[in-house]
Amino acid sequence: MIKTPNYNLNKPTYDDFGDIADLNANADIIDAALFDKVSKETGKGLSEANFTATEKSNLASMVSDITNLQNGKQTKITASGILKGNGTGGVTGSTQIPSTDVSGLGNAATKNLGTAAGTVSEGNHNHNGVYATLTDGKVTPSLLGVSTVSVTSGKTSVLTDANTLQVVNSTSAITITIPTHASVAYPLGTAIDVMRYNTGAANIAVSSGVTVNGVTTTLTVVNRYGVISFVQIEIDKWIAVGDK
Repeated sequence: MIKTPNYNLNKPTYDDFGDIADLNANADIIDAALFDKVSKETGKGLSEANFTATEKSNLASMVSDITNLQNGKQTKITASGILKGNGTGGVTGSTQIPSTDVSGLGNAATKNLGTAAGTVSEGNHNHNGVYATLTDGKVTPSLLGVSTVSVTSGKTSVLTDANTLQVVNSTSAITITIPTHASVAYPLGTAIDVMRYNTGAANIAVSSGVTVNGVTTTLTVVNRYGVISFVQIEIDKWIAVGDK
């Protein structure tokens, strides 16, 4: 009598007598082995025993979340902040996602769109002459324009004067001085326009080390309502065009 290598079934040789007990023992071994097996189901490559019910549920939840993200059902950016979605019928309510729920964004994780202090409100916004509109969480650039600054006394231009129209409004002469880059770090390409709005002279001087059109001569807007435009093309090097 010999045994099979896997299930240890009795395997009589040609010299052994047939024994019902051996057949019954084999049947019991086979019955027990088959009982622990899961029947193959059409369309499944793995048996259920290799993929638990919990794992199946987690996978289904992940697929649902991905689908909802693709359909915009999980989150939505509005003027009130980033809203949490219910994952089924779109985003509702007004719950903002706290910064602690967002990782990998550094300081940006704490910046929310909204109407509270320190956030961006809906409406039109101007930063150094560049306009944009925030509506329902969407930022739309507006036509490029410049903001105006009323000048009624002499001054040295500051960083916020970048991309503005300096309106010199005085009956006496006024001088605006362009500082060095070391004093005011204007980005290259910065433009400053100067208008003579009243009868007083509108003069534009430069600090030591700054040139306009290659020279350091003070420029004057010739005519009332005339404008001279200054553009920084290199550090401490400006060009000027206009009524001069």
